[in-house]
Amino acid sequence: MPLIECPKCHWQPNLHTHWTCDCGHHFPSFQTHGRCPKCAKVWRTTRCKICFQTSPYHEWIHDDQPLPLRNILGIDWDWDQPRE
Repeated sequence: MPLIECPKCHWQPNLHTHWTCDCGHHFPSFQTHGRCPKCAKVWRTTRCKICFQTSPYHEWIHDDQPLPLRNILGIDWDWDQPRE
């Protein structure tokens, strides 16, 4: 599961923390990938509920799993399979 935190103050909301859309609907932004389920607006930024700073949505999400070396190198074959 990725780490979700404000890139400015490092506050970590839980997956059930709700934000309010312009349409008035309250929704868990990080469960819907920033998309309001009522009006379908996609939020490109998220405002922190603690420091009130706005940051791009993608800066809030940090993958806690390192990428496999083959992904970094762009290798498309499985290391465990014999090569011909």
